[in-house]
Amino acid sequence: MYQVNRLPSKVQKTSRYGSGADSKFKNMTASSPAAPLLPPEIITIILNYVGDKRAVLRSRLIRKDFEAVATTVGFKKLTVCRGPIPNLLGFEAIAASPHLNYRVEEITFLEHDESPKWDPENTSIEEFCLSLLRLPQFPNLRALQLHFPHCHYDEYLPSSDPEDTNNLCLSTGYSMPSDIEISFPRFLQIKFFQKIASEGRLMRPPHLKALNICPLVAHEGLFGLHEFKWLLEPLTSLKIGTVTNDSEWFHQSLDFYENFWNINMRSALNTARNLTSLNLSSDIRTSIISWDQVDAIPGLEKLSFSSFIFTDYNEDSTPDSSSIESFILRHPNLLVLRLNDCCIDLWDSNVTWATTFQRFKDHLKKLQCFDFTPVPEGHDESSDISYFYSYVWPVCEAEYEEYRSDFDHRDAPDPPPNGTRNSDKSAYESLQQKISQRKA
Repeated sequence: MYQVNRLPSKVQKTSRYGSGADSKFKNMTASSPAAPLLPPEIITIILNYVGDKRAVLRSRLIRKDFEAVATTVGFKKLTVCRGPIPNLLGFEAIAASPHLNYRVEEITFLEHDESPKWDPENTSIEEFCLSLLRLPQFPNLRALQLHFPHCHYDEYLPSSDPEDTNNLCLSTGYSMPSDIEISFPRFLQIKFFQKIASEGRLMRPPHLKALNICPLVAHEGLFGLHEFKWLLEPLTSLKIGTVTNDSEWFHQSLDFYENFWNINMRSALNTARNLTSLNLSSDIRTSIISWDQVDAIPGLEKLSFSSFIFTDYNEDSTPDSSSIESFILRHPNLLVLRLNDCCIDLWDSNVTWATTFQRFKDHLKKLQCFDFTPVPEGHDESSDISYFYSYVWPVCEAEYEEYRSDFDHRDAPDPPPNGTRNSDKSAYESLQQKISQRKA
């Protein structure tokens, strides 16, 4: 056996610089804390660039000044995934901790890629939804994101009885067409919003201002419920990305699709009256909503549309009150306007983007930023004169409905007049120049 010999207690080790220097060093370290390595503002900037949250939290071990900043940065945004049980347990632990829950400002509920989909014995879906009840425990929560999985056609609710799917939807209080199978994203979405609607105002975070739902399966009965007003009324930012088709068979004339936009989405927008930022996107080109039924939002400053069709114009090429352009022009105080993959329907009008850009220039006098994708490039010899990306016409078949940009089809209306590409480019550049002058 090895034995460690210890020095007698009376024998004292001395510094090679002498006992006086050693004593002075001890007094200095005891009374003078180490100066901060970096200002907290610099540490915050550094940690915000670290993509790995685990690395951010580990940095608390570096120094005391890192610990305070890293705790704030590390718990500012939380992601709750279904699948790994420790994730849900960790979320509940943070919610119950008064030292941590007040630091959380943004929570994202995310469906885990490896989570089991259709497992009747699996309780993780219910636990995932129940975690929504923890939201009021975060006193400074300002942003909520609900990210549902994308639909795959091989992930429908397994059913031996054709009525099972419809019965499931009826049991949750939501309606959907009986001839369309229910996908897993739709099922999970129904469960989520059923929980939100059933709890009502009891689960509203006191400072929630931003809501992001993506992708939202478009179906009836979602925002028409009175219980959702508590969620929408206080919002200043709303972002919704819609998936209109979670079935192998889809047609824009389906009642559930029309009702989603003209009833449910309209109800949502007319309830969220405090918005300063609105972002709507669709996975298909959409023109069904009647914008004259949507009231102007008084304080709206930022507006974004993706894959929306500009249609409903009068004979003199002015926008009808039901058109999306008319809705935009009813907000003269807009600071930011973004249009991505938006097209003009030429079936019953001869409007061009040049006239629309000119109206934006004349009426949106406070505009500070205008993004239009794809940017008008003008005409060159290599351009296909029969194809206009930002102009479309509707094709209605028995199996589908879509918008097309090829005007050499036998059923197509007249293409945009000669010089349209150049005039669109000139009007776009003129609008951008005007915006630059305002900002100068």
